[in-house]
Amino acid sequence: MLRWVIVRKDAYIPNIIINSPLENETFGNVPPIFNISIISEDVVATWYRIFDRSAV
Repeated sequence: MLRWVIVRKDAYIPNIIINSPLENETFGNVPPIFNISIISEDVVATWYRIFDRSAV
């Protein structure tokens, strides 16, 4: 049985712009709302992770 697998390498780096929050902006007890723009030829979906770094 002959099987084919197509592999597509993402060779283009997307341009990611963080519109908000602004750099060095401080927050109280309410977390900020993130607004980002991603400019790329082949973006299908976006996802992000925020890690707890309480020492930062």
